[in-house]
Amino acid sequence: MDNQNFFQRFFQNLKTSRKTQMITIIVIALLSLAIVMIYYFVSGREGRLARLQKEKNVRHLDGMIVKPEEANLPVIAVIIENLSTTRPQAGLQSAGMVYEALAEGGITRFLALFAGHKADLIGPIRSLRPYYLEWCAEYEAMCAHIGGSPEALEAVSGLGLKDLNAMYESSYFWRDLSTPAPHNLFTKSEFLEYALRDKKFDQEPKYNLWKFVDNAKLENRPQDEKSIKINFSGPDYIVEYKYDREKNEYLRFNGGEVHKDRNTDKQITVKNVIVIKLPTKVVDEKGRVTLDVVGEKGAYMFSGGQGYEGKCVKRDRDSRTFCYHEDGSEHEFVRGNIWVEAIPEDKEVEYN
Repeated sequence: MDNQNFFQRFFQNLKTSRKTQMITIIVIALLSLAIVMIYYFVSGREGRLARLQKEKNVRHLDGMIVKPEEANLPVIAVIIENLSTTRPQAGLQSAGMVYEALAEGGITRFLALFAGHKADLIGPIRSLRPYYLEWCAEYEAMCAHIGGSPEALEAVSGLGLKDLNAMYESSYFWRDLSTPAPHNLFTKSEFLEYALRDKKFDQEPKYNLWKFVDNAKLENRPQDEKSIKINFSGPDYIVEYKYDREKNEYLRFNGGEVHKDRNTDKQITVKNVIVIKLPTKVVDEKGRVTLDVVGEKGAYMFSGGQGYEGKCVKRDRDSRTFCYHEDGSEHEFVRGNIWVEAIPEDKEVEYN
């Protein structure tokens, strides 16, 4: 009876007391807010946990989703030549990242990076240049090559870099006797992984990750034709990329021809293309060049059929390069392989 009288008095006061009404409204509002906050905290926590789990499965080099133990494997870099008569090369399609830059006499050369990526044939392998070492330093990579320019070899010795020089460690390489030297030196992933182990270079590297996103839905991809054209020197070293909307990737052409990988006999496809314009200077009678890699450089970024102008920044020799759009936002790469075209700053890039 007392309880009944209490509730009767309470509801009677609620009807007649403005103060009681206000207090009730505030209490209800606070309870509602608390319920909403608890819901978003729980769902947000689950979302954060999912994102963290996904990050654990992201391969650091190219953003692909892999097993956690494969996300941050040691990086192996290989110098691969691009003399027009030696194409197609082997292993470029398997690499997570590839840098292309002038080596000498207008000829370009590749630095192919592997981190858990497999190829049964990689090459032809050629000599080292100092700026390739600056890119290797970003990933604490072991660099496989045969010989190098005097400046490059001096840098290897003086800086104590992770080096695999076929001139002194030939057991990890072989010569294809059906092809004339010096364009016949090859290796494979298995041998390079042995080298990592034998030389105790197999520790997890520490480098900052780029931002990666999933493929956009087909209806959100550009419908008009997209292409990129870069001229390093002469006709044999014109690089073209044509966007494939269905697969959300770029088809690569070199010297006016379809650029194939010898291992697959298929055209090389690339998920992301970065073009960086670098000060370039010829340094000797052989036409070798030096590239100014460190600092803020003008750049073009291409992913998902979209092109952006901006800059790429490398603070010092060991720092990872980061790329930004003109509005200051960091570029987001589509998960998959990345090709970096390091061109002389006086060369133009055509794209649509």
